[in-house]
Amino acid sequence: MAATTESLDPQRTCLLFFDTKLSSVNGPSLKAEDRPPNVVAAVKNWQRQLRLARQLRMMVAYALTAQRGDQANYFPRLVDRFQPARPGDVRRPMSRAVLGTREVSVIEELTPAYDDYIFWKERFDPFHQTTFELSLRLRQIDTIIANGGTTQTGIAATAYGAHRLDFDVVFVSDGCTSSDEDCQRVLLDVVFPRMGRVRTTDQMLAMLRAGQSEGGTT
Repeated sequence: MAATTESLDPQRTCLLFFDTKLSSVNGPSLKAEDRPPNVVAAVKNWQRQLRLARQLRMMVAYALTAQRGDQANYFPRLVDRFQPARPGDVRRPMSRAVLGTREVSVIEELTPAYDDYIFWKERFDPFHQTTFELSLRLRQIDTIIANGGTTQTGIAATAYGAHRLDFDVVFVSDGCTSSDEDCQRVLLDVVFPRMGRVRTTDQMLAMLRAGQSEGGTT
């Protein structure tokens, strides 16, 4: 485990990018110029984090939501997000995030390296029915740096999954994105501090450099 709350051992830490695919980051157009301002800022922070992770030879992982084209594994939920669910309502259709399509490609700024980890998932939780936990255990990783979107779904699912499996988490406040500012604030200010550490990109990078200078922990 990390020696202090303000250091991270790079060799025992995984940098996780959650749903940093074209359809999630760029929206329906898949064009980078259509990113909202908060996402533009987050992408720049992701790039800074990835640059240092490469220098420190850290584990880098991408958890990407994608469904089978035949919808065989898709569960069409009745949800209240757009309208109250009532008997007879049409169930929510599957998104455009289909395996093998351009929509699920990682954005160009975060192009995975040959030895990075890509986990295709069909539910919010990146640990559910994937090999994410196995890969972390084999590399003796005990801490996850969480980035991506959306904060109230993917990042929250990562938080609860990591808590259940006893992994530490650092939530990067300016690397997690959401279109709901109120939800973003409640999660980062109230919920996530009970489950891990919430830090800015600058703070998290300093933690990694501190851990590197300490020579790691035993």
